Amino acid sequence: MNKKGYFIEKLAIVGEEKPSILKLIKIIIIMLFCIDKLAFLSLILAVI
Repeated sequence: MNKKGYFIEKLAIVGEEKPSILKLIKIIIIMLFCIDKLAFLSLILAVI
């Protein structure tokens, strides 16, 4: 099973049960942090 698909499906179920704007913001922040980390890592690899 696709991990990303499972995560999105799980998120949709949680969102239907009780929509929480704070939870959504938290997830967005985590995703942005991960993207920044990946971008930073690729930048380091590009420099080396």
